This record gives sequence, structure tokens and C-alpha cells, in this order.
Amino acid sequence: MGHMTAPGSSLLLVDGHNIAYRAFHAIPPLTAPDGTPIQAVLGFARILASLRDTWRPSHVCVAFDGGLPAARTEALATYKAQRAPMPETLRPQFAILGEYLSLAGVAHIRIEGEEADDILATLARRAAADGADVVVVSGDKDLLQLASDRIALVRPQTPRERVDPAGVRALLGIDPGRVPEWLALTGDSSDNIPGVPGVGAKTATALLARFGNLEALWTRVTEVTPVRIRDLLLAHRATVERNLGMVRLRDDLPDLPDWTTLALGAPRGGELRSFLARYGLRSLMSLVPEPELF
Repeated sequence: MGHMTAPGSSLLLVDGHNIAYRAFHAIPPLTAPDGTPIQAVLGFARILASLRDTWRPSHVCVAFDGGLPAARTEALATYKAQRAPMPETLRPQFAILGEYLSLAGVAHIRIEGEEADDILATLARRAAADGADVVVVSGDKDLLQLASDRIALVRPQTPRERVDPAGVRALLGIDPGRVPEWLALTGDSSDNIPGVPGVGAKTATALLARFGNLEALWTRVTEVTPVRIRDLLLAHRATVERNLGMVRLRDDLPDLPDWTTLALGAPRGGELRSFLARYGLRSLMSLVPEPELF
């Protein structure tokens, strides 16, 4: 159900695992006074503070992966199977990060058996439908399919630049709505999804530019040249159709909080100070002026 959205409402959505991994690898090993690894928490907090300062959202939510959805692993048993196990020094930092976010007044969501991308897609499209401006922060190219007149993507390597539909066209040569079809053709090595052999980014872009969409491509596949590519497409059509179901994000997850409940809260000052002191994160107290301590 839609809402009357307050003028200026904006939602900042953050891909928690994506940003935590980046923070973990960007900062040299760091431990709390008790020896607990802490660098991912420090890096994440700094990134989030910078994003808040840049985008000035009224609402914020961090989404974390809760495991792999059965539908995707049943379609492809090797989905994401190539990924190295999470570093042992990173694993315990997620619970600490969750505590930090709660004390800092930032909503965070993890749902068992659901991926962060689908949580982000559901919240983003619901908020956009209500007239809010949405910024989604992730380095995952799957999320480029969300770009619209109300939803922009922000990549961690360029945190002050919005990727809107024109930006997606500049990056990939296609409209955001075609991103799932593009990924279905090329595959996605980061998720261990194989594409059509011989069909890389340039070929996929050219095919979609010429035919418009996959349905038209299959209808007119005899027009594809060179013949080698046509034969590969026909031989791997089942792969493309399977991939399409995997890379298209779900935007209908049940049991998510209403985005309007994700308003940025006031930090719990005293508890947050104690938390930062306990983990040796005193530098975070000066990230922004008091009394925010964030």
C-alpha cells in the first residue's frame, strides 16, 4: 500500500556484506583492547558516516545476506560456490557491526535464507513507488537493474557519484530494465553463473541493442551473425533462461518492515560512547560533531 510521502523523504540503502568486505580489505588488521578484530567495523562506520554526510537521507537501512535462497541454489547448485570462505577474522565483526548500527540509530536487516540484494530491491522499489528518492550503495552490478527516475546506485569506489538510468547506459550500453537479460547472456563470474561461451559484454550489448530484448532475440535468432554466435546462443538457450531467473532481483519479499519505519534515529550517546571505548574506536567519536557522535 502506498503512503503520502513527506516532501524531501529519501532512503539510503546499503549492501552490508559488500561494504563490510571492502572495509575489511581496505584497512590493515586492527584489534580491540581484548584482541577482537575490529577493522571492518571501523571502516564500515567511516564509509557510512561519509555516505550520510554526502546524501543527507531521512531514512537509512543496511541489508545483510542471510544465506543463499533455495530457488537460486536449486536452479544452479554451484551458485556462488567458488567464493572463498569468509575470513575467520571478519566473521565475528558482523555481530559487533550490528551492535554499532543499533546504537547509532541505523536500521539493519538480515533474513535467514534471503540475499541482501533482494531486500534492497524490495525496499527500494516500494519507497520509490511512494515518491521517495532512493540511493542504493553497492559494488554489485546486479543492482544496476534498479536504476530509475527515483532510484540511483552509488558504487563504493565513487561514493559521491549517482548512477542513474543514463549512467547505466554509459556503463553497459543498455537500459536498466535490460540488465538481467544482459547478465543472463554474459553470466556473472562473481556469482559463479556461467553465461553463453563466446558472448561477452560487448556482444551481449550489441545483441540487445539490435533486438531490444531476449524474447525478440529468440524470435529472430536466425538473423544473428556471425553464425558461430548464433549456434552458441541456440546451444545454450536453456542456460540463458535459467540465468534470467537467477539474476532478476526479487522485489516482493514478505515480512520486511515498511520503509517509512526506517527513519534515521538519534544515536544512543552514552551507550555509543561506551561501545566505542570498549572496542578502542575512539576515533569514531570525532567523525561528526557532538552530540551525534557518529
